[in-house]
Amino acid sequence: VKTPASTVPPTTVKPVATPELLEESGGVQTEPGKAVTVIDGEIRDTTVTVEAGVGTINLDGGFSMTITPQTVDGVTADASAGGVLQFARSGRIKFAGNGLQPNSVVDIWLNSNPVFLGTVTTDQNGAFEAEFDIPEGVLEGEHTLTIVGVSADGEQVTTSVGIAITQAEDIEPIDDEDSSGSTATNELVLLGLLLIAGVGVALWLRQRKRT
Repeated sequence: VKTPASTVPPTTVKPVATPELLEESGGVQTEPGKAVTVIDGEIRDTTVTVEAGVGTINLDGGFSMTITPQTVDGVTADASAGGVLQFARSGRIKFAGNGLQPNSVVDIWLNSNPVFLGTVTTDQNGAFEAEFDIPEGVLEGEHTLTIVGVSADGEQVTTSVGIAITQAEDIEPIDDEDSSGSTATNELVLLGLLLIAGVGVALWLRQRKRT
């Protein structure tokens, strides 16, 4: 009796999804509150958290970055609404990152319509800091920030972060209390110094009269 040959079902290979790249920046259109990183054409896991007005992006492999919304005066703005980074149309964007190739160039873009914000060079440790004004004419709504750099291994790293841009009056500074408290402290210190100086002068005059 012949045993029928076993039938092995064909293996289905799912194609790897190729991200649709944004014009000019080469980033990936990303909804607010999320981040996507592409390294040499491969999508990597990326997390973004928003806390105390600062968005933190972490990528497996050591690269990390913070993005801070600021007012036009450079004060950190309230950007924690719903875990989404929000920027005022007339505000600024502060970037700080590390884990890239030392002395390498980082390009920063803003889409929908591609706007080149500028370039910054990492230091000898692969870290960088930069601040840019949000250009005039950028409309309210959902946008994508794209940061293009070089990893410590020499691979191109393209990180896209979804953000929201709104009217300036919708975003308030978050450190007014700290600023007022600092001002009050400075005033008390100055008053104390004046009192000490006054006492010193009085003692000097008294000593002079005795002599």
